[in-house]
Amino acid sequence: MLEIYKKFLEKKKEIKKERDNLLDDLEKIKVDYDKCLLEENKVEADLEKIEKESEKIKDKKELKEIAEKRLDVNKRRRSVERKRWEIEDRIKITKKKVEEKDRILELLEEISNKYKKLKEKELQYNEKSKKIDKEWDLIKEKIRENVEELVEEEEEEEEDRGEKIFSSLSFEDNSMEDILKSQMEKLKEMRRKIEEERSEIERLKKEAEKKKEELESKRKEIEGKSRWVLREKERITQEKKEKEILAKKESTKNIFLEKTGETPPPKETAIKVRLTEGEIKKMPSVFQELEEKSKKKSNIFGGILITILVLIFLGGLGYGVFYFKDKISLISKQKIVDCKTDQGCFEENFRECKPAKFYPSLDLGILGGVVTYYYEIIEPVDRFCSIKTKFLKNPNPEWVNKEMICKYDNQKDFQTSVQETFNNIKDMCEGPLKDIMLGE
Repeated sequence: MLEIYKKFLEKKKEIKKERDNLLDDLEKIKVDYDKCLLEENKVEADLEKIEKESEKIKDKKELKEIAEKRLDVNKRRRSVERKRWEIEDRIKITKKKVEEKDRILELLEEISNKYKKLKEKELQYNEKSKKIDKEWDLIKEKIRENVEELVEEEEEEEEDRGEKIFSSLSFEDNSMEDILKSQMEKLKEMRRKIEEERSEIERLKKEAEKKKEELESKRKEIEGKSRWVLREKERITQEKKEKEILAKKESTKNIFLEKTGETPPPKETAIKVRLTEGEIKKMPSVFQELEEKSKKKSNIFGGILITILVLIFLGGLGYGVFYFKDKISLISKQKIVDCKTDQGCFEENFRECKPAKFYPSLDLGILGGVVTYYYEIIEPVDRFCSIKTKFLKNPNPEWVNKEMICKYDNQKDFQTSVQETFNNIKDMCEGPLKDIMLGE
């Protein structure tokens, strides 16, 4: 437990250091932003100066020179504006990162405080347990002393009684019996008190053990929360990487639009560009030629590029429909059995690779709630059965409705086949969900 807490503190220091570095970067970015604003004001002043000069000049040559100056200043202004936008984006991203670090630090601080409180309680209970042990030793010592005193007293009384019996024969038998009975009752009363003290000590010991068990359970709960924090940090790191990848893609797209001089395409056109991004990456020479032509005729380039992309997309779509039409018609003729949550129904169809759907669920409790997975048998492929899968519910929303198609061996039982497929997911599966699981 102590080693885990030490690692926990080290992780806390690392996150705090990262946060301080982000704040330093933010200050530097703000300095650059102030410089950019000064430069932008200077460009605006130059532009106003040119406009005033143009109002006074009437000569055509001088007006042409003024127009060229105005064009250069406008280019500078656009460049400074783009630079300012980039710096503003950097400021927003850095602030978000600082906020994330602050949230993690707050959570870690809360867990650290709970751990300290539990540690204090554990020390208190240990001290109480030691006190109880000392009291038990004292009680045992007192009992031993009391028993010895009783034995001595009994021996003295027996001797006195014997002397009285031998010295005086006037004692009656009944008086002797009464004396013995009273002594026996005294012994019974002493034994009863000793037993009560022993039972009280046993009760205190049981309470101390119960408190120790409660402390142990709370300690395990803290360990579970610390593991959850580490998993949450990994998830945040993964999300951060994905956001950085998206930001890089967006910046590449903006650079491309700046080179071509085109405004960002409308929403429908943007979707077509993303759909054919793979084809563009496979044609670097065509891309370079188009880029050179765009410097001369930027407006024509936009129309040509969008037309080419649309043709590629429609051509690929038409080929896909033509190639898969027989398989699509064959699958559509078969009725898909909806097994819902009945695993027996699904396994029966799995053995013959007949179309069927299955929705198993698992309740993870405090770790993430209910997780629901979706299986749909598609068709036999080679000696395997092709099945489409996806998450319908997941603690991580980015995993939901991301599909993958895997090959399962339906000559074996379903659970064994699932285990074998997931052990070899890289070769047996295809789709966005596979990429997320492998971290690609």
